[in-house]
Amino acid sequence: MKKLVLLTKVVVLLLYTSIATADIIFEGYYKLIDNSKHVGYFIQRYELEPASKVFSSTYYLFTKTMDGVVVNESLNAKATSTLKPMSYQFSRSEGTKVTAIDAIIKTTGKNSKFVFKIVENGKPPRVREVTLNDKVFLSTFLAHLILQSPKGIKVGNKFTYEAIAEEDGEIERGEVYVKEQVKEKGIDTFRTLNTFKKDEFVNWLNVKGESIKTSVPKLNIEAELMANPKDAYSGMPFSETIIKALFGNIPEGKKNLLSTK
Repeated sequence: MKKLVLLTKVVVLLLYTSIATADIIFEGYYKLIDNSKHVGYFIQRYELEPASKVFSSTYYLFTKTMDGVVVNESLNAKATSTLKPMSYQFSRSEGTKVTAIDAIIKTTGKNSKFVFKIVENGKPPRVREVTLNDKVFLSTFLAHLILQSPKGIKVGNKFTYEAIAEEDGEIERGEVYVKEQVKEKGIDTFRTLNTFKKDEFVNWLNVKGESIKTSVPKLNIEAELMANPKDAYSGMPFSETIIKALFGNIPEGKKNLLSTK
């Protein structure tokens, strides 16, 4: 089951409930591949609300385990213009196992805490509060953090960070190293090496921070951005009801450099 978690994190680390007036910054469909086999798909949308400057990240994942267990996962996260965490809702169902996390900033005077309400398999909610330092952000906004940094995306740059892993609400340390500049799917990209939660990922990012491809070499799993969204979910169940409820509509998946080149 570790592979399926990584398939999600490898995309989420590198890339916004939709806001009615928000501008879509990025939207794309990824094909999930495990040992050369098409095992699922991933839809990612990032948005920015022009007036409030609130970023949001919304994603949906579908895959199936080797023994046929269906996995559905989703995230709806919000952050300020400086990427300070505001809130997120995460859900994951794996067969009969269900996890839901609702997290929000709680401010009292000058003190702010992130409050997590975690529900697992229908049990009573577990609630915990965590005081965040100024550097902690939601892992789904990692690429945006790099873009906002003085260093930017340049070969040789290294970034260390502290991020909330949305799937369990834990704060983890990570490091990104920009290894080299290469072509991927005909696009100029930066190949980056990312370590998070003791797992190692290779990511291909373009100058806008869009993830063109990501992989976990040790496990031979990949997530590839598709120019044609149907190539990501062809042959897979595609629930318009679930996707519309999450995104507000069916994402076109064309707001990315690969689809517009």
